[in-house]
Amino acid sequence: MPHLNIDPVPAAAALIQALQVLVSRETSPLGSAVLSITMLQGSDANNVIPDSVTLAGTLRALTHEQMMYMKQRIDEAVPAVVAAFKCNGTVNWGLDHHPYYPPLVNDPGAAAFARTVASGVLGGTNVIETEPIMPAEDFAFFGRAVPSAFMFIGIRNETVGSVHNLHNAKFRVDESVLPLGAAVHASLAVEYLNKQKGFKRQAAIERDEL
Repeated sequence: MPHLNIDPVPAAAALIQALQVLVSRETSPLGSAVLSITMLQGSDANNVIPDSVTLAGTLRALTHEQMMYMKQRIDEAVPAVVAAFKCNGTVNWGLDHHPYYPPLVNDPGAAAFARTVASGVLGGTNVIETEPIMPAEDFAFFGRAVPSAFMFIGIRNETVGSVHNLHNAKFRVDESVLPLGAAVHASLAVEYLNKQKGFKRQAAIERDEL
């Protein structure tokens, strides 16, 4: 009989609600975090109480510190919430097959340099600073190792149907902008090397004067 069983479904429903409070009540409105539960899997039958329920989703934040705080609170909340329903809960972050992706944060100096160079190639009015977004991006690992900056090349072109966002089934690249992207990258490399050469020349002059 249903009342003699331990039902993980209402436990899962309560947990989904509780996890959202971590964003609404434990995240500063001046910061940002997104916790999305995107999968709930239980029984395949409509008249069977499942032995277990599996939730899955994604966690994103704008800083490493916020990401680690949210991770800690999720680890604490899951067993505590479901315990009220006589259930056990564990968290598997999947780090054995999928590495932790840190937030991608531009270095201010590298970003300013990139903006100057890109403006020289594309024109200042065509280079804009966007609001922070939360993709999982491989480049974040480079950003943690060396000062760097991440940029997008705009490809919107209604004439060729390039109007849909990435990960949309109708996404289409306007390949006519690829040469512009290549030109910006090449200019970044050339200007950086010229800048480094200038530093070395100045250092050599200073040594000669000493």
